[in-house]
Amino acid sequence: MNKPLRKIMAIALALAVGTLVTAQRAAAADLKPALTIAFAGYDQLISNLKALDELSPNAKLADKAKAALEAQTQGKGLAGLDKSRPWGVLVTLSENDQPVVQGYLPTTDLKKLLAALPLPGGEPSANDKGVFELPAGEKTIYAKQKGQWAVFSYGEDSLGSAPDDPLPALSDLTKKYTLSLRGSVQNIPAAARENAIKSLRGIVEFTLAMQPSNSEEQRAIMTANVKQIFDKLEKLSKEIDTLVLGVGLDASSKALFWDFEARGVDGSDLAKSFAALQDAKTDFGGFALPGAAMTLLSAHANSDAEVADLKATLPTYKAAADKVLDSNEELSKEKRELGKEVVNEVLGVLEKSVELKKSDCGMALLLDDSPAAVFGVRIADGMKLDEAFKKLAKALADEDSKPAEFLKLFKFDVEKYEGVGFHVAKLPPGNAKVADVFGNPVQIVVGINESNLYMGVGKDPIAVIKKAIDASKAAPGKAIDPVDMVISATPIAKFLAKAAPGAEAKKSLAKAAESLAKSGGKEHLTLTVKPIPNGMNLRVNVESGITKAILDASGDADE
Repeated sequence: MNKPLRKIMAIALALAVGTLVTAQRAAAADLKPALTIAFAGYDQLISNLKALDELSPNAKLADKAKAALEAQTQGKGLAGLDKSRPWGVLVTLSENDQPVVQGYLPTTDLKKLLAALPLPGGEPSANDKGVFELPAGEKTIYAKQKGQWAVFSYGEDSLGSAPDDPLPALSDLTKKYTLSLRGSVQNIPAAARENAIKSLRGIVEFTLAMQPSNSEEQRAIMTANVKQIFDKLEKLSKEIDTLVLGVGLDASSKALFWDFEARGVDGSDLAKSFAALQDAKTDFGGFALPGAAMTLLSAHANSDAEVADLKATLPTYKAAADKVLDSNEELSKEKRELGKEVVNEVLGVLEKSVELKKSDCGMALLLDDSPAAVFGVRIADGMKLDEAFKKLAKALADEDSKPAEFLKLFKFDVEKYEGVGFHVAKLPPGNAKVADVFGNPVQIVVGINESNLYMGVGKDPIAVIKKAIDASKAAPGKAIDPVDMVISATPIAKFLAKAAPGAEAKKSLAKAAESLAKSGGKEHLTLTVKPIPNGMNLRVNVESGITKAILDASGDADE
């Protein structure tokens, strides 16, 4: 983390002086921002860096940041700046849909602040209207003191339309995040949104049309996908209310976090879809296995609109698969018809699974003495899928192709557990290192019953799947967040320390694993999705043990 304040200040100041786009005159005083950028302020940044220094004292992030500031301002510091208040940028659209950027710095003496900054051309002076002109390459930035704020913009006239106080637009963001960005989609005129999507769609369709390598079938699938994507975009442009990105530090736990929030317009289909995230329950909770390097649980209800969208794609894929089979002259007529039958059965299972209106799955990665990756998902009419799988393997038994060779490795109904029939393929590992990790041979497993599909790879994935089945059965309908992923850094660091090729790498990773093991269990990276009013919040959270290990390693590298 070399000179962090310099980088953050460069970004924040660039935003604050409005270098995003060329601004035109703002015609109305009541324009609502389409984009808001908020920085919690200098004091908050230093407070966060001091909290991180408590994790790894040798890092001295706060001292380095202050030293960088002194060097950048030639010892003057940020004279004239109120370090306790936030910074911000508001981007609105004028009557002719041109962006107007207004940046805010908290200061009661703009002239003193500008004198402290290393600006090209030396210290600027104000004109008779109190406006400073700051050269910025081929453009000019205009700045003016307005109450307790310095306002910056590319257009001198737009300074007059700037709100006297940006805090109403910033405070809800700065209370939660150190640095954040909010896009207010409905504050962008509908015509501007429609034109942007139309232009992007034209570019994508032209690009696809110019791809000579794509077959007619591939082009048909891509064209259908593009249509569906842009139809969704057009709908979303009318239904998304706000999008928020934010980064912060939890002062009590010293965990770093990144948030993405999306909210739908009240009463919209999107808002209803987000509401379906409430009360998520899973029948795959047993995949959160103790000691796993990574676990993932996900469950949510699907809306009628989502079901319709998913089902609408199936005929396109069926038609494309049928056409590929019909054009394959190497296959006999009987096998082409059998291929169509299998495709139809698989798509039928997929359609029935979609009609359940519930997504539910679990996953786990173990990196202990018996490494394995396993996965389970809810399906409908699982035995129909099982029959199709066996039928395909039988049909390709005398074929000479990569898919056929792979299917020939499977031994069907090797074992049955809790109604799940397991089919196993054993593959020779590619090299000795793979053999050391995943075994020799590597096992690939497919397990199916009427309502579930399981898959796994590793030394003994069936044993791991059995554990997950037992634990899931013991706690059916477990309440969870709609998405809950947990990555445990300690087993990953231990695994990499063993597998790393060089002595130095092994030593560094072993040291990191030791540090993580002493973190008191605070060595997780989590990704969760939670419902919020009319929307959802996706958070990536990095616990303090991981941050400490990274800072310690950075400190060692600097020495």
